[in-house]
Amino acid sequence: MAAPDPSPTGLRFAVSVDVRRDQQPHHETRIDAHVRVKATGTGPRDQRPAGELAVVLALDVAPARRRDAAAALAAALRALPDGLSFAVLGGARDDGPGR
Repeated sequence: MAAPDPSPTGLRFAVSVDVRRDQQPHHETRIDAHVRVKATGTGPRDQRPAGELAVVLALDVAPARRRDAAAALAAALRALPDGLSFAVLGGARDDGPGR
């Protein structure tokens, strides 16, 4: 079998989801999960201009993790190339979305 063609975006994505075994999808059941997405470059770094890429950062902003999340976010934003589009998503609490 031949190897698959590389992605036309120059990126390969892997997604994993971790859910507690005791959480089952029932009507109106809240399920908390950790979703991880790993993007890996499949070609030269300069193959795709930064203006044609986009990044979404999702954070756990629970009060106990907020300081570490803010530090990690600042470091991640500093590492992004100029011209790259990005969005930052926060988690949600029972009283609404986090910041």
